[in-house]
This record gives sequence, structure tokens and C-alpha cells, in this order.
Amino acid sequence: MPVQPCLHLQMYAFSNETAESVDAVLFHAGLKKFFLDIVSVDEVKSFKPNPGVYGYFLRKASASGDSSWLVSSNPFDVLGALSAGMKAVWIKRRSDMLNDPWGMAPTMTLKGMDYFAHQLTGVQQENVCVLSFVWEDPIE
Repeated sequence: MPVQPCLHLQMYAFSNETAESVDAVLFHAGLKKFFLDIVSVDEVKSFKPNPGVYGYFLRKASASGDSSWLVSSNPFDVLGALSAGMKAVWIKRRSDMLNDPWGMAPTMTLKGMDYFAHQLTGVQQENVCVLSFVWEDPIE
């Protein structure tokens, strides 16, 4: 799938994996050039969806939650970001996927990343785009 930069936004890869692991995957996939930086929760010794790791991301990116979008196909990641005051896009890659039932709806739900840039054009004032890097096999 071709990935385009999030308009004029700053893009970060945010992961439970080490920064070195994410860097290698992004490099080999030809995607590294789209990301300003990689933020790994490895440094804080905790994992998503702990809201503290999203706060850590915001500090590393010098961003505020209300101007940051997390994009993930993991419902737990979306809930963690929302709990930390971020906006969250859930990539619902299959129609039978269910969102975690915790009473928190994603800011936006999309079928795939190719829909993201189109939907985000209406929120030009936002300045940080976070792509939560997940280790999953692609689903057709």
C-alpha cells in the first residue's frame, strides 16, 4: 500500500517495540522518509495502552493531546490515546472487527490507511500525526 505524508503534518511512528526494530522495518519497507521520528515506549518501561506512555509520546513530540492524532488498527491503542486526551483514528481493517466496549468511541473509524489523508483534509489546523506502528500481517 502506498503511504503518503499526512498533508503538512509531522508524522511519528509510535510503538511498543524498540526504536531500532521499528527503524529497521520502516527502512526496509521504504517508509522511513515519511516519519520525523520513532518514539518507543521501551524507554519508559511500560506498554500501551497505559495512558502514561501516550503522555511520554506527547512530551517527546513537543505536542499537545488535542492537536495529536493516533492512527492504529488496535482498539486498545485507540482507547489509550483517547484516555490521554489525543484524537484517535481506528483503522477497522475487517468488517467483523469489534471495538473494545469501554464506552469510548474513536474520533474517526476508517477501512484503511488510504482513506486517512482524504478524511484529514478537513482538520488542517492539527499539527501532529502519530502512526502507531503495529506488528501484524496485512489483511487483504
